[in-house]
Amino acid sequence: MRSVMKEVLKRTSLPIGMTLAVLATATPTAAAQTVRFDTVSDARRVDLYFYHGAGNSTLIREGDSPGYARDGRKQVHMKLPQKSQVCLTIVNAHPADYTYGLSLTVDTVTPKLPAFPPAFNALTSKYKADVPPSDPLSDYVTLVKSVTTLRNEIAAARKALATSDQPEPLSDVDSDSPKHGYRFGQSYLKDSLPSTPGTFNDSTLLQDLNKSVASARDAVKKAASADSSLYNTVIDALEAQIPVFVAIRDQMKKAFASPGMVTLCADVGQGPTLMKLGIASKDGAYGSGRDTKDNIALEILVQPPYKRPALTIHPIAIVPISFSSVPQFSLVNDTVRSSPGDAIAFRVGVLANLNLASFGPDDALGVGLGLGVGVSASSSVIQDVFLGGVVSLRDQLRLGIGFGASQFPAGLQGATVGQPLPASAGKLDGLIQTQRKFAMQILFVMPGLNLHN
Repeated sequence: MRSVMKEVLKRTSLPIGMTLAVLATATPTAAAQTVRFDTVSDARRVDLYFYHGAGNSTLIREGDSPGYARDGRKQVHMKLPQKSQVCLTIVNAHPADYTYGLSLTVDTVTPKLPAFPPAFNALTSKYKADVPPSDPLSDYVTLVKSVTTLRNEIAAARKALATSDQPEPLSDVDSDSPKHGYRFGQSYLKDSLPSTPGTFNDSTLLQDLNKSVASARDAVKKAASADSSLYNTVIDALEAQIPVFVAIRDQMKKAFASPGMVTLCADVGQGPTLMKLGIASKDGAYGSGRDTKDNIALEILVQPPYKRPALTIHPIAIVPISFSSVPQFSLVNDTVRSSPGDAIAFRVGVLANLNLASFGPDDALGVGLGLGVGVSASSSVIQDVFLGGVVSLRDQLRLGIGFGASQFPAGLQGATVGQPLPASAGKLDGLIQTQRKFAMQILFVMPGLNLHN
């Protein structure tokens, strides 16, 4: 039986009127920071099962033997990839009385069933109950009996369906002969009520009863009885009530035509995704004794791993460090002087980073290979070209070390060390010549800035 239900679930889409809404937060909730998450590697769909009871609703799991076992958790925490699905199946759903949704449920209320007309008994009490088939009024009697029988069948169905709101025990969820629950209502309508012309399961019920009305009118006309006026009054009343009874029958069959399981699915978002089961009572046409949103507390929190694009481009700060001495030029008493200086510079630039792998908690850490260039504040000429490795923490911090060529001071043009600076030479900084040297570059990405993602 369970395998049949699973096959039905695979082929059955979400019932009309049910809407899923997933709350995706930008930062983990307090619960997400303190609870332990169950990781399901590379899963694209995770199935959970829920028992809808009356005071004992609970998450359940498949047992080692046929049947289900109670899980008891009120919160489920998982780590799943983005765009994977979490599906929650209510194994003993009652779609006639309740709507089911994750976080948000939008459903139309089933129209309230009309009450039986109070004048019905009075109008049908005066007829010849024991008229033999050969009697001219036999078709009239047949009509009255058919409508009365249909009324009784609807009353019996209503009484039986009212018990369907009582959930079946968890041990009977897979039973082929349910004694309670929604599937019991389905079984009762299908197997316990007749399908002969003019009865509850007659597929052409309205047409057959209308034919019976026409035959009854002909019979009364031919009989020419002194009570013909009364008989025609009864026929008129029955004819008016037939569509009402057929509508009630149709509503019952429609209410119990859905699968006895409801599966709700929602996609995992880009951040921590919180899903809440919501169960709302409809109009209570067949009962309202099961648990609803006031006493249902099931939350599914999914923490997806951080996902970074394959290629990103970032503005960076660069600190080139030369492996050889770099001269430093200055003016002392109008004389040009040179001394060994720091082999370190500071520049800004752009990095194209190829993200190679992710690791650590939630894949927050990543390693990549970057190609970068740097420029100085005083020149638009590219000063650095390098290739290096980059380590990133989500998109909040990136650090790297590269190796390549960088421009460093090497000499003077238009001035001589140890000689006065010529009056026509201008500023000393404009006379410094640079030379490209092999260097190491320390780089970091400016937090919160991205040129492209």
